[in-house]
Parts: sequence; C-alpha cells; structure tokens
Amino acid sequence: MAKGREEDAAKSIAFYRSEKTTSKEVLQEIDKLRRIFNVNGDDVQALTTTDESLAPLPKNKKVSCWQFFKNSPSTRREFYIIMALKVAYIMQGLPVVQVYAEPMFAEAVPRDVISPNLCSVLMGVVMIVAGSISAFLTDILGRRPLIIYSSIAAGFCCVVLGTQILTEWGPTWIIPMFIYVYTMFYTFGAGTVPVVILAEVFLPEVKSIMSMLAVEWSWTMCFFVQFIFNLLISSVGLVPVFYFFAFMCFSTAIFFFYFLPETKGLSVYAIQELFSKKWLR
Repeated sequence: MAKGREEDAAKSIAFYRSEKTTSKEVLQEIDKLRRIFNVNGDDVQALTTTDESLAPLPKNKKVSCWQFFKNSPSTRREFYIIMALKVAYIMQGLPVVQVYAEPMFAEAVPRDVISPNLCSVLMGVVMIVAGSISAFLTDILGRRPLIIYSSIAAGFCCVVLGTQILTEWGPTWIIPMFIYVYTMFYTFGAGTVPVVILAEVFLPEVKSIMSMLAVEWSWTMCFFVQFIFNLLISSVGLVPVFYFFAFMCFSTAIFFFYFLPETKGLSVYAIQELFSKKWLR
C-alpha cells in the first residue's frame, strides 16, 4: 500500500483471510489501509471504526510530523508510553550492570567462589538464552503481562541481592545466582517489550521520527546513569543501588498495569483505537 500496489495488497489480504478480493471484509481492510496512508492527524480516530458505506476518502493532504503529533491523541499517548518503556529499560539497571559487570562481581562475589571474568561471561550467556526465549514469550503471553510480571520478579531479585550484600544472610553463591535470575527476568520484560512495542504502535506518517526520538532518549538516559553510577557506588555502595533498581522494577509493573494496553496480534489501526482511550487499561 505504501508503494501504491493496492491490487497486490488486496490479493494478499484475500489469501490470508480466505476471501475473494471483492468481498466486503477485504474491501473494508483495503479502505482502512488506504486511509492510513492518506490521512492527516485530525482523521486518526476515524481509522478504527468500520464504515459500512465506505465513504469517499479525503484528499491526500500533506502534514508535518509535528502537526500530526499535535492533532492525534493516540500518537501522543503512544509516544509517552514508549518514553516510559525506555525509562524502564534503563532504570531497571541491567545496562549499567552490563557495563560494570566485572568490577561489580569483584566487589559482590568473593574470588574464592567464582572469578569476576567467568561471572561476566555467564551473564552474557544468560542474556542470549533469555533473549531467544523472550522472542517467543512476547507472542505467547503478550506484551503487557510479560513486562508486568517480569518486572515484579526482577524487583524481587534486586531486593534479595541488596539484603544479601548488606546482611550476608546466605551463602556467597546466592549473589551471582540472583544476578543471573535478575538478568533473565529483565531480558524477558524491560529488555525486550519496549523494542517490540516501538516497532508496532506508530502510524507510518510518524514512525521514523518517533522511533528516532525514542532511541535518542534511551541513549541519553543510559549515558547519564552510567556517568553517575561510579559516583553512587563510591558514596553509598551497591546496596542502595540495588534497592533503587528494585523500586524502579516495581514502579514499572504498577505503571504499566494501568497504562499499557495489550497490542498482541493487533493491526496498527486497532492499536490506534486502544491508545485513543483516555484510560488505557
């Protein structure tokens, strides 16, 4: 549709829907897609309703990304949710833990238990395995429950790590074990879901610019957090840092429980309808 191949698009939809290209369902689908590629920001709400009469299309009117953003409530809410997801991606802590893995393992884990280098290598292996599994979990469980429950689990791991480092209530192997479990749950949720949702929520008119802004926001926060991490470790130690990561994990779960709708298996215009609601849950 973006390249003007409407007939090929109709044939593809008809094939996957087991319908004829002249059927009402296929025509309505093509009409909605055509409107997506010709609509301005004022008409985004109309994309999500089924028009029985398939009214004539408005003329293609070019609007800037900023005008589209201002005139489209669903796009604005999608943008804010993506920004919040990127905050969770950084502030739950694993990007920082990755960068400072070896010195952090050296401080948290006695060398007679396991070497810091080996701990860092094993953490990378855990991330690869968890990332492969999360690719399937996002479509099996859905995006919303995955980030909510994995954030709760990651927060629990951070609490255990903080209390173990502070009080030494258990054997020393608990620290590397829970770091790996924390890494796994982070990768299931905050490490994967923001990327998936970013790829599917925005309309074509604003997708490139919104994606760029989201990535730039993520890298800016990553730079800031990594810049102050050494200062925090020197001044307060690892324990408060892990407690802060736990706080961010639990806050992520609460926030997205109320404000993140499930987008699994939905088309882009159905997603616009979800995000057009003031109360998203």
